[in-house]
Amino acid sequence: MDNDDASAARVWDITCALLQYLETAPAAKDTLEGIAQWWLWLELTQPVLTDVKQAVALLVSKGIILETRREGMSPHYGLNPQRRQMISSILSGLEGRSTLH
Repeated sequence: MDNDDASAARVWDITCALLQYLETAPAAKDTLEGIAQWWLWLELTQPVLTDVKQAVALLVSKGIILETRREGMSPHYGLNPQRRQMISSILSGLEGRSTLH
């Protein structure tokens, strides 16, 4: 597995972990750093934050996570309540395949 494949695998694992977290804590909202540290319990390193950012960007692009921006603050991310049911469907269909790609 080359570096690109390894990175894609890490991002996919983080994406799945985010979906699992949001299924159990649908009201959660946080910054990228907070997501890495408190939702995923990952060490805050630049490579980790890059992977979390990519996973969050994927979920934002699918409308599953919403980004909220306020002047002078880092963006916050949280579940799009209209997509809550989609998470269960995605997680139940993940058996070894990527349904978001």
